[in-house]
Amino acid sequence: MRKLKLRGSNTPSLLSGLFVLFFLAMSLSASAQIAVLDFRSVPEENIAEFVERETTYWAERAKKAVNEGRLISWRLWRRVGGMNMDENSYNFVLVNVFADKVALEKMYATYTAAMASPSQAAKENDTHQLSKSVSSFVMQGRAIAEGSKTGKFVRVNFAKVSDMEKYLAFETKTWKPFVEDLMKKKKVSCVGWNVATLLTPGGTTVPFNAISSDHFDTLGEAIQPTVPEGIKGPDFSGYAETNERVMIQTLALVKEVTK
Repeated sequence: MRKLKLRGSNTPSLLSGLFVLFFLAMSLSASAQIAVLDFRSVPEENIAEFVERETTYWAERAKKAVNEGRLISWRLWRRVGGMNMDENSYNFVLVNVFADKVALEKMYATYTAAMASPSQAAKENDTHQLSKSVSSFVMQGRAIAEGSKTGKFVRVNFAKVSDMEKYLAFETKTWKPFVEDLMKKKKVSCVGWNVATLLTPGGTTVPFNAISSDHFDTLGEAIQPTVPEGIKGPDFSGYAETNERVMIQTLALVKEVTK
């Protein structure tokens, strides 16, 4: 399994990473929803202050946007293990989910105006001075299992897909109903599942172009999910040829803002 290389970015942003417009949802997203993810590298000595600013000032800003219908959800995740594998290692991920690209564009207009004359509070609570934005991506939700919720931990599967049509056909028509049935019957510890594809950036140097996420309420299950006995899985014929799994990473939920 090769290392996941992430493209760096130093672009400033509102809501601490909301508009670094090049990313990892790795958040629960329904079809057509847009997820903007900002991977951050935070030095050990800055972690406490970084988390404090994000979960108070910026979370409150996100809550206001959610209540006004400008944002679907905001989440801060912390990476579990796997740090310092390369120069682009990250330990936090900020995820902002929008209803669609129109909502994203409207929020960007608000951000642009705010950045022209930032408030004193915004300056004092800036988290870019405490961290480095390693990489950013914009994802589009393709499917979500019925009854899904955000788990305390998420297992994120990064994939480099060569045949997107066949990949999504399997994920949405075969795997989704399979997982939904197991979740409904409480035969698995998974509490949520979704799949999303990359909108930007593009090109052959981007390490992945799709992710699927499995949500759990315990770290043990997220790291090594229990496989139910006697459960017959779906037919995987041809699925492996559609994509290469480039990385599997576990994240822990720090803070969530949603309706």
